[in-house]
Amino acid sequence: MRKSKYILITVFFLIGFLIYPYIKVEILTYLYSKEFLYLEKDNYFLADYYYIKVFDYSKNIAQIYYSGDSIDLVTYIKKDGKWEHYMWETIWSSGTADDFTWPFYP
Repeated sequence: MRKSKYILITVFFLIGFLIYPYIKVEILTYLYSKEFLYLEKDNYFLADYYYIKVFDYSKNIAQIYYSGDSIDLVTYIKKDGKWEHYMWETIWSSGTADDFTWPFYP
């Protein structure tokens, strides 16, 4: 009985450890995605994207995952109360999967 209890607890913590990044991203996306929905379209930075995910968010920096014809990870910094593009990294583009990592843990 004790051995199966320890195995069950270990499996529970392992599953929790593995799904925590996904839960964090979904919560951040729910809370902050509206700030970034049209930011790239307004700047003609990314042509079309299907959805975005907020990977990291603080009061001065944010990392946003844009998925469309390509998959891009864009980092923003906040200057004078407005989000400004800081860095753009293409993770996947047009059939090449050289830098594609799944599952993606930021």
